[in-house]
Amino acid sequence: NRVTGQGAPSDDAGAYRLTDELAIVAFDDEVNLVAPLVPVDPARHLAALDQVYEGGSTNLSGGWLKGAEVLRGAAEDGTRRVLLLSDGEANHGIVDHAQLESLSRSTLEATGVSTSTIGFGDGFDEDLMTLMADAGQGNAGGVASIKMQFDIAVTQTIAKHKKLDH
Repeated sequence: NRVTGQGAPSDDAGAYRLTDELAIVAFDDEVNLVAPLVPVDPARHLAALDQVYEGGSTNLSGGWLKGAEVLRGAAEDGTRRVLLLSDGEANHGIVDHAQLESLSRSTLEATGVSTSTIGFGDGFDEDLMTLMADAGQGNAGGVASIKMQFDIAVTQTIAKHKKLDH
């Protein structure tokens, strides 16, 4: 499996296979590849996540597009999925729901890269995140409804950065 998104694995490396890869893309009004696509290394990826800070706008489309771009170069013998994690709403870059849904669908059809989404907090656009996940043949949810192996590490890191910013 190859996963990319603004996220990080937990300290439980047993949740991953040796062939799994992860990249981290951070986005606000800018989009940055924080960690390139490499085999999962919880310590390395958590350290990379420490470089991610809450910013201004939410360029959800830019973050998602960068994740899909990273995965296009990956081997096609496994699952290639963008895992889009956002605590905001799309308010920078492409913001039209129908266009984002279409991009998710066409990327899956053209490259085999699927999309799953997880929203954080009360302000995420659940309808948009669900549209993108459905179009990308992935899953959608919120932190309160999905318990994945890395959600605790992500939530703690986001909370730490929010404290630093306030």
